[in-house]
Amino acid sequence: MAQYLARRESGREDPDRSWPEGVLPMSHRGCGMYACVDCRSPRATVLLFGPNPGDPDHAWFLDSPDLTDRLHSWLRGTGWYEEENEDTDLAPWTGFPGPATAARTP
Repeated sequence: MAQYLARRESGREDPDRSWPEGVLPMSHRGCGMYACVDCRSPRATVLLFGPNPGDPDHAWFLDSPDLTDRLHSWLRGTGWYEEENEDTDLAPWTGFPGPATAARTP
């Protein structure tokens, strides 16, 4: 919870670093990446935050449509993050109304 609150606060101070409301970091994936749960979605969508591209519009990806599926794939060792699946591309998450996304909305 502390990580979530700190990221929300930094987003208020710097709109280019905004963090979506209700999206809780659940595990650090290395290199500044976090697996997160969208607590506002009905099925607890799991997202990947990967800030490495530097563009806020390209930092969020859909990891799993729901937390249950994500946990099952983790237990089975079949997730995209497993070594044999390292070439898997994740779809961008378009649910975050960040500053750049809002600028494109009419």
